[in-house]
Amino acid sequence: MFKNIGRIGIDLYLLFQHHTTLEILRNVSSDTDIFTITGTGWHFVKYLGPAVVVVGPDCRSERNQHQVMAGPTYQGLFPKVALLPPSVQHCIWMIPVPIIYPRLEAAEQIAHTVATGKKAVTGTYNLLGRVTSSVAGVVGAKGVVGSG
Repeated sequence: MFKNIGRIGIDLYLLFQHHTTLEILRNVSSDTDIFTITGTGWHFVKYLGPAVVVVGPDCRSERNQHQVMAGPTYQGLFPKVALLPPSVQHCIWMIPVPIIYPRLEAAEQIAHTVATGKKAVTGTYNLLGRVTSSVAGVVGAKGVVGSG
């Protein structure tokens, strides 16, 4: 059932986001608007006037747990930006993932330590209450402890 979901997703992405199809893109020799570098992802460069360009790298096609885009894709995107006309003054990158993603291992470890410490303190408090209650019962002052 999920065998062709990626292929169908790419077809629908191209159709509804870029108003084109895979067959049309494969037959076009110009890569001024939407292009592929490695053959797996479709990136675009859109002009918002003569001085502003929006670059949209495809961050879905090559993503895995260790990378967002493959090295050849990075190496191919920057020459495209470098070859923009001299009239371009601003280049806006549309990237759907954070550029810097902090590893929160230290914060997670601190939170885990605090949670463990809280459990230990609560457990000790409960144990101390039980011991105090049982000692008061043996001594005969359970009513005094219970009254406050």
